[in-house]
Amino acid sequence: MRAIAVFVLTLSLSAAAQEPGVVTIYAAGEWTKATVAKAILGTVKGDAPSIANLFDGKEKLAYITPGRYLSIQLAPGIHTLTASREFDHPDGKAPVELSVEQGVHYFYRMRTSRKMTPLGQKLTGRLDPVTCKEARDEAASHKPIATDRVEKSKRAALVDTASFPACK
Repeated sequence: MRAIAVFVLTLSLSAAAQEPGVVTIYAAGEWTKATVAKAILGTVKGDAPSIANLFDGKEKLAYITPGRYLSIQLAPGIHTLTASREFDHPDGKAPVELSVEQGVHYFYRMRTSRKMTPLGQKLTGRLDPVTCKEARDEAASHKPIATDRVEKSKRAALVDTASFPACK
């Protein structure tokens, strides 16, 4: 009987060790025709609408647009997250090193910063860590990302949420 209890405890501990962390990333700004037109013309003041590809290292996670969020499970360990304007690779200009701990929920605001150059505007994606409360205040009305915007190999890691995650 004691051997069974030890086996069950060991099994429980090894299952807990595999529990992933969760990262929620939301795209700041609004997705309206007027905002997009201003961004294309370079007349948006401040940040441009947040449109970017999200990467974990060199692996693409998803394509996210304003008014949307992504909640995804990541294995414990070091992850390098980027919001890239490039479609097939991270741009590496503003990586976020995240040490994911099991069972912990992380929140990031995705922004697209603008820099005017002689050739026009240069858009760069970036991720800012925020508290759960900040994320809820800014993105409570955001919609979950459409599944087809998430890489097929990453869809199983999506956290199924119909509304923006609550704070614990």
